[in-house]
Amino acid sequence: MVAALNEIDTGLGLTASGVQAGQGVLYIAFGDKYVEELRGAVKSLRQVSPNLGVAVVTDEVIDDLQGVHFIIRPPIRSLESKPTYLGSTPFAQTMFLDTDTFVARDITPLFGLLDFYDFCAQWGGARFGSEDGLDCHARIHSGMMLFRHSDALVTVFEHWLALY
Repeated sequence: MVAALNEIDTGLGLTASGVQAGQGVLYIAFGDKYVEELRGAVKSLRQVSPNLGVAVVTDEVIDDLQGVHFIIRPPIRSLESKPTYLGSTPFAQTMFLDTDTFVARDITPLFGLLDFYDFCAQWGGARFGSEDGLDCHARIHSGMMLFRHSDALVTVFEHWLALY
């Protein structure tokens, strides 16, 4: 069940302490465009996965989104926001979604992957310009990531940020 009132977190640390039990979806939304996308994303999520928690890293509370855990942070309007803020999740098990993601069916079963893996993401896939199409990108698609929160994973995010 989603809480009726919003929760606000203004802390700045990246640690696994203080993580809530349970599963939830984390979004990052800075700026009007991404906040507007977020409204549609949360609406689609709640239609098909109403029991998942929702947290948003943003620079201000979004009054018309209820039952959301707001994590107030300084705005970063680049891909750097992901390695900087993914460790801020309040959930023990988190699915990060970009704000332009429409959820068409229940995503709750995907959390079962975390019984076997600490981190899940879509691999970059084949390069369309290669001759046989078998060359792969050495990257992941960062618009959907599933992870179990831990100090070790926060360290991975810190290394990602250092390499960024």
